Amino acid sequence: MKKSVYSLVLMDEVVDQVDRLAYSMHTNRSNMINQILAEYCSMLTPEKRMQTTLTQLERLLDQEGFQAMAQPSGSMLVVRSALNYKYNPSVRYRVELFRSPEPEFGQLQVQLRTQNQELIYYVNKFMVYWADLEQGYLGKVHSAVENGRFFRNLRYQSAFDQQGSLAGNAVGSYVNYFDRALKVYFRYLDHPAASEMVEDIMKEYVSSEIPKV
Repeated sequence: MKKSVYSLVLMDEVVDQVDRLAYSMHTNRSNMINQILAEYCSMLTPEKRMQTTLTQLERLLDQEGFQAMAQPSGSMLVVRSALNYKYNPSVRYRVELFRSPEPEFGQLQVQLRTQNQELIYYVNKFMVYWADLEQGYLGKVHSAVENGRFFRNLRYQSAFDQQGSLAGNAVGSYVNYFDRALKVYFRYLDHPAASEMVEDIMKEYVSSEIPKV
């Protein structure tokens, strides 16, 4: 959406309240006023779209047992999950949404919080395998694996425009399947069927009715 500069005459008390609200929502005064006016006029702003998506995503992941962390901005959600392996390292999932939703509306970053080189080796191996499965089952997906970190762009679906919370459900579903597959992989690390069990989870995700990101 295009933005222009306008002059407004506002009461000082109103501006004070707007600034407090903007601070609590990790944005600035101009964006806050824009959101308030757009909501009053029943318009969907990029900020409102991102807020709806992240609110639904946080609600869904909370139900699945993920722990929310301090949120650095209004366009980002960070949660973590414990991996039942040596020292119980945490896996951090960071979802960052883009102001422009097409063709990709955000990025997921997954990182294992450890300095253990053995763990990094195995998590890299899992992430590369998962990325290969995605290319085979979901088609072209922009992803990368770098030293224990997985970067995955989130593909836009036209259905997300019709229901604001649907994007949050779609991302939450993907994160949950990824987390399940990661934990299964480490639980059966030395089992010859570990890769097959991970692929079964991918197949389950592909066959689910939720839109694929």
